[in-house]
Amino acid sequence: MALHCAATLLLVPAGTALDAVGDPGAWLADPLPEGADVVDGLQSLADRFRGERVAVPMRSDQLHALLEHLGRVAPPGAVTDRLRLDVGDDGWELRPWE
Repeated sequence: MALHCAATLLLVPAGTALDAVGDPGAWLADPLPEGADVVDGLQSLADRFRGERVAVPMRSDQLHALLEHLGRVAPPGAVTDRLRLDVGDDGWELRPWE
C-alpha cells in the first residue's frame, strides 16, 4: 500500500458481479449500505485501497449524491453506467471509465 497513491474506484451499477466488471486486477467492494453517507463511504474505501482499483456497486441515488458533492449535474462524457473516480491527496477526479 503506497501512502500517496490515488485509489481508483470503478463505479458500477448495483448488482454488478466481479466477472462482469471487466478489469481483472480490480477488487469488488461491498455495496454501500442504504442510508450511508456516500462521500464518507467512498473516502473510506479509497483510504483502505490506496494504489488499487476497486469496483464499487452504486445505486442511482448514491451516484446522484456523489455528483452533487462534486458540483455536477450529470456524469462526465456519454457513459453513465460506469465511471472512474480517482481519489488522491489532491482531490477527487471523476471521468468516464475507458
